Amino acid sequence: MRVATRYIVPVGQLLALASPVSSTNGGGVPRGFGRGVRPAGVRPAGVRLASVRLASGWRRARRGAASPRRAPLRYFFRICCFYLLLSVFIYGIICWGALALLVSVLGVFMSVPSAVFFAGSRGLPSSPVVARSVSRIVGRVLQSGSRVLVGCCSGADHLVLSSAGAVGGLASCSVYCAFGPGGVGAAGGASAVSAVAAAAAGGASVSYWSGGSASVPVRARLVRRSRVAAAAGAALGAPCVLFLAAPSSRGSLAAAAVAAAAGAPVFAFCFWRGACAAPPAPLPGLVGSWALGRFAGGRCWRWVSASSPLF
Repeated sequence: MRVATRYIVPVGQLLALASPVSSTNGGGVPRGFGRGVRPAGVRPAGVRLASVRLASGWRRARRGAASPRRAPLRYFFRICCFYLLLSVFIYGIICWGALALLVSVLGVFMSVPSAVFFAGSRGLPSSPVVARSVSRIVGRVLQSGSRVLVGCCSGADHLVLSSAGAVGGLASCSVYCAFGPGGVGAAGGASAVSAVAAAAAGGASVSYWSGGSASVPVRARLVRRSRVAAAAGAALGAPCVLFLAAPSSRGSLAAAAVAAAAGAPVFAFCFWRGACAAPPAPLPGLVGSWALGRFAGGRCWRWVSASSPLF
């Protein structure tokens, strides 16, 4: 009734005032307000109330009033938007992780050297621990697609050739020999004649008389052969990897000094007093120091020259 009074009374009055009336109606009452008299153009109360209710409902619809029938559709739309945003978020995380993994894998492949020069002590023991460590390093280098450069002596060179043969990688080896075919000019027990012959039979590239002809003394030939192999590796950008049985292995450290002077990185695996218990002696003729590092997944020592940063 409050709504009806609000809208009906003013309309009735306006219609009454707008209708043609006389000044008085029997008792001086204006026409349209007498008892039992309905102003012209004014509908009955029931019809007017229905019209007001219809108009108010139309106004609520114009203002966007919620309809009970539309509520499930609105909730369904919100749920679909939520799951769509969640799917986009998860998909973005997966794509970001895949991109980071791809970049790291490409970085690893791009950082793999084309060749690795191995050297070491002739007195390196062939114990199971040492043989297993050397085999693991050599196997990872060959698996990465790098070529192996190695000498012809017993000890470290022999273990490298044996490890390459165990994984079928002799065809990816280059052997620098201080003697000739069949062991001519070999230095007795210091030369791995049988290992070099097996490598040649397995497809390895063997460079005989790398340190000079047979007229050159054996010791001088060995020194020259180490320098030739180190220089060949440095020319290819190959890192120099040492397997040492003692802190001061003069021949191996001299070959590593040649590689380091040419800009090649030098790594040393030490097999005395435990792995990496103490660094080797400094490289002769160079200014720098040894720092802990890693090569092919193994913990070792890395030579850091005074002019190069540590990291």
